[in-house]
Parts: sequence; C-alpha cells; structure tokens
Amino acid sequence: MARLADFAPLPARPALVPSANDPNLAKTNAQLSAYEFVGRAVDFIHSDFGRLVLLHSLQDKTSGAYQGAFAALAFDSEGLDQALLHFQSQTFRSWLSRDRAEKAEDVCRYCRAAGRRAREMAAGWIVHVADYALLVPPSIPEPDRDAFCSDLELALATAYATLP
Repeated sequence: MARLADFAPLPARPALVPSANDPNLAKTNAQLSAYEFVGRAVDFIHSDFGRLVLLHSLQDKTSGAYQGAFAALAFDSEGLDQALLHFQSQTFRSWLSRDRAEKAEDVCRYCRAAGRRAREMAAGWIVHVADYALLVPPSIPEPDRDAFCSDLELALATAYATLP
C-alpha cells in the first residue's frame, strides 16, 4: 500500500478544485463544499491514472453511483456524486490530452507508488486489458474511450519496459 510519503513532489499544476466564483458552476454551498473536499482528496495523488483508478474504485459496480464512504456523512449523496463525476471527467480529459511520453510517465509514476513492485504493478494492468474501459466516465464518447484504452495499453507497455 502506497503511503503519502511515497509520492515524489511534482511541479505545480493547475488546481482541480473549481473556484467558488466560477460562473460555469451553479452549485449550492453544500455542493461546492463537496467539490472542495473531493478536489483536496484527489489532489495528493500525483498521477492522473492513479486518480482515475481511485475515483473508479469509489463507484458501485452495479449502479455506477459513487460510494462516498465517510464523505457521505458530511455531504448529500447527489452533491458528492456530482463532484466525483466532475473530477473523474476532468482527470480523464487531462490524461487524454497528454502526449504519449507524458502518459507513459504518468503511468510509471502510478506504478512507482507501489515501491519495489512497480514493474509487477504494470504487468498486472497489462493482463487486465478489459478493465481499462471501466476507468472511463460514462459520458465520454466512444472514440475517446477507444483512444484512452489504446493509449493506456501503450503507456503500460512502456512502463513495464522501463521500470526496474
């Protein structure tokens, strides 16, 4: 299990937390708080691929709704679901917009969080090709889903070849 100390500091990147003044977000205070909570919770993960894995792990496998665990105690489930879906979609778009070298480095960063088992982590993902599509938010069009899956397959192969 990765610890916070296992993540190397990275250069500053744009914050994932939407601004309270963002006119594109017509959120109530409770919803904005859920956005801030989720943004801060995922911001410590320095890999977009790692964020996608985390956010997917919070989804109910049957309904697709997010299971906020302890966060659901503080936020209404609708606001929390919207915030989690927002961050999953935003992270997906961020990862998809990168070039192949950046995607491979992002996947390597995710795998290195496993410590000495980094190469084993990449190999485990390579074997589970069918699971790649599960990381894609539901609203993403088919061409972007396909691009994500093929780019991830390439990034994982690169990670496996370069990780110790």
